[in-house]
Amino acid sequence: MNRTPPTTTAAAAEAGGTGFARLPSLTGMRFVAAFLVFVHHAFYQSFFADPGTNAVLQRIGIGGAFTGVGFFFVLSGFVLTWSATGDDGVLAFWRRRLVKIYPNHLVTWLAGIALAVLSGTAFTAMQVVPNLFLLNVWAPDPVLLTAINQPSWSLCCELFFYLLFPWLLGLLKRIPEHRLWCSTTGLLLVIAALPFIVLAVLPDTPTYPGLPASASQWWSIYLFPPTRLLEFALGILVARIVRAGRWIPISLAAAFALLVVSMIVQVVLLPNVYGIMAPVAAPLALLIGAAATADLRAAPSPFRGRLMLRLGEL
Repeated sequence: MNRTPPTTTAAAAEAGGTGFARLPSLTGMRFVAAFLVFVHHAFYQSFFADPGTNAVLQRIGIGGAFTGVGFFFVLSGFVLTWSATGDDGVLAFWRRRLVKIYPNHLVTWLAGIALAVLSGTAFTAMQVVPNLFLLNVWAPDPVLLTAINQPSWSLCCELFFYLLFPWLLGLLKRIPEHRLWCSTTGLLLVIAALPFIVLAVLPDTPTYPGLPASASQWWSIYLFPPTRLLEFALGILVARIVRAGRWIPISLAAAFALLVVSMIVQVVLLPNVYGIMAPVAAPLALLIGAAATADLRAAPSPFRGRLMLRLGEL
């Protein structure tokens, strides 16, 4: 195993740090994940005349969106941990993260209000203000969740991750290196068990618009920031394993193939609530870790080319 300490960074630059090994494959992979989310939203426009065709494409698209969003949450934990030096203060870290995400959010929030006004869509201050401060995802109310700029729900989660990261990293750093894999396995089991727990506890009505789950079930599994924090923590653990030189010898191709198989299972065999992250969490962790290791060892990677890097940056 490669126990050479990291030295310079590209993936870390994304996280605002310096001085660690370049991991360009992670940048290239960002485009693939973002494209999966785009395809999901495109298919939900129902472009085809045949409702059956639209239904099939939407089912495929939503599986890709689940995987793409999960990838970004795991990746976020990974790159922040990879670039962490221990020299930065909490306030400085928060300032950098806020500057990275909030100006774009503010622009799209204003654009959402303008489009709502132009289209004659009614909205209230109770919808506008929580979305402005990225707080609208903290209640299982479809009216709040879909207000003004619906895709910003993921930024609500990221903001929560950033607020907790200094303490969460300190907590997970206490895990001895020889127990990192056991801890990662335990976390994956929690992610897998979560749908069963939520469905057993929360009511199955009223149904969330367009999905075979209640609003409270869907919100608890997919949108609730503390739930998605599990994936962020998974990325932290994967980064620690790679930095400790304890990564398993799985190739990037094998990890990618495992993810594809898991996505097929996700779309074909599992209903939405069970298929959100449970089947793909482990493959995503393996893929990110394998890509990082491939870059560290200069092994071949289809995500490292100039085109993929540019697309990932965009």
